[in-house]
Amino acid sequence: MNGLLTYENCGDLAIEGGGCVVAGTEAQTIEHVLVANRGEWREHPLLGGEIRKMQHGLAGRMWAARARQMCREAGVAMSRVAVGDNGKITVE
Repeated sequence: MNGLLTYENCGDLAIEGGGCVVAGTEAQTIEHVLVANRGEWREHPLLGGEIRKMQHGLAGRMWAARARQMCREAGVAMSRVAVGDNGKITVE
């Protein structure tokens, strides 16, 4: 899936050579879906992994399955989302 890229650290549009960068946005889409809270996007009110809520606690048992489904609904094909013991999220 191609789209406008943004810089990871600040969210500004990536600009090179006097124009916006258009490239694959799968990783960017996954990041936005997992970080977003439900209700942030008016067009898709149920989309959002709410990862910031898990910052000081454990992920729910069904969180990975719901996150995978949300990413698929956002147009990113993936087979697995897992949360490790150290809190690291792996997307395949």
